[in-house]
Amino acid sequence: MRAMTKQFLEEAFTGESKAHVKYMIFAEVAEKEGKKNIAKLFRAIAFADSKLYSEAKKLADQGKDLEIESVYICPVCGYSALNSAPDLCPVCRTKKEAFIKF
Repeated sequence: MRAMTKQFLEEAFTGESKAHVKYMIFAEVAEKEGKKNIAKLFRAIAFADSKLYSEAKKLADQGKDLEIESVYICPVCGYSALNSAPDLCPVCRTKKEAFIKF
């Protein structure tokens, strides 16, 4: 891995490693305001963010890349799928055609 690429990844990972903390704070605020479902959503985002960060960091530390063709994100709930979108989002039932491909 080139030195500059490694530096950029390290900087990105440093910021990203703290992102889940912000979501947990947002969840606490929502909970205090009586918005329990929004709080749940922020906690779910924090969990997913932490898991994705951990996997990406582990692979980068090993000098490896993730072997995927595409990432599909549900525009309604944020569910993510690798390589192909499901026929229906398992979370919110959005149709495959609505998924955004990256």
